[in-house]
Amino acid sequence: MENAFKLRPLEDVAIIERKAILPSQIKKSDSYLGLEDIEGGTGRIVAYRSAAEAELKSAKFKFTKHHILYGKLRPYLNKVVMPDRDGVCSTDILPILPKKDIMNRDYLAYFMRSARFVKLASARSAGANLPRLSPSELSKFMVACPSLEIQTMLANLLKKNESALEKRREAIRLLDDFLKSTFLEMFGNPGENPKDLPLLTLGQIVASERHAIKRGPFGGSLKKEIFVSSGYKVYEQKHAIQNDFKIGSYYVSETKFVEMTPFRIKLDDLIISCSGTIGKIAIVPKDAEKGIINQALLKLTLNKNKVLPVYFKFLLEMPAMQRKLFGFSHGSSIKNVASVATLKTIKYPIASLNDQTRFIAVLNRAHNLCEKMESSETELQNLFNALTQKAFKGEL
Repeated sequence: MENAFKLRPLEDVAIIERKAILPSQIKKSDSYLGLEDIEGGTGRIVAYRSAAEAELKSAKFKFTKHHILYGKLRPYLNKVVMPDRDGVCSTDILPILPKKDIMNRDYLAYFMRSARFVKLASARSAGANLPRLSPSELSKFMVACPSLEIQTMLANLLKKNESALEKRREAIRLLDDFLKSTFLEMFGNPGENPKDLPLLTLGQIVASERHAIKRGPFGGSLKKEIFVSSGYKVYEQKHAIQNDFKIGSYYVSETKFVEMTPFRIKLDDLIISCSGTIGKIAIVPKDAEKGIINQALLKLTLNKNKVLPVYFKFLLEMPAMQRKLFGFSHGSSIKNVASVATLKTIKYPIASLNDQTRFIAVLNRAHNLCEKMESSETELQNLFNALTQKAFKGEL
């Protein structure tokens, strides 16, 4: 079968369509998708919004239910979906129309979500802080092109495996819903504070040391030319978004690290994404490399005699607190977060350390269960990736 898998550039098998439409031409009832409405890596649309709800103020791209939608901004997030309706989308999303006489839409979508494709897209992106893949660059990517019959057969095989993955992800989402319900039962809605918990500002709950609340440095402080191949790591918003401190390859020298002492991270600090996709939070683990934050992050060093990092992270991720802090629901995309001065004025309901510890015990039990499910999901994901790679090499 290997000989049947000819490689052809994407532009030969699909059309990247960028039909811009002005806000005045968009109906209020039209379906809208932004990058924040697409789940990374799964091909799942979180939700469509109406154009009226999205309050569109700039030109968008038109798409149909026959397109594939590809997120060109931060392609490492792997946002590739197949819409089931017509609508409009952010211009950070490229509508791609497969040529149906030679390319199966499902097959191409799976191909574009494959690990090798994502790695290539990330490598070919331009921009240090908000990397984008240009349409012209994307159009040159090579696609494995067996016959339509084989494409359909492989797409159906991958779809069955993905269905099993989705069931496992749904179980994990239900567990997350359980934890949110438990938090509300124990502490009430933090936006209303029905339990009359003490309300404290950031200044009252962070450590007494200097730079306990610190927004990343100005962009000019971390120009690309200062990066080195090894040394002290530069943490970016993707570390908060993906809650993964092992990814990333930007480093600075020891001299630069010393110069940027105020921006260093350490064990149990919270890092919060503050540009693009904002409001995502991660806790610095014990095995994180020594390093500094870039301009897209805010770091908090908490006084653990008053508030435990895990409790505070969960508190900040509650929808009511996300709206207070950032003016939107968790993980949405807007240009920037409010100033640190503004964040310092907000008051946070802080439970007693005993109650925080009780909640964290529930959280840990749930996480142990979640880890078992995620281990099973990882096995399924590895199988899916192996099937994908074999399929696109013509080895099935």
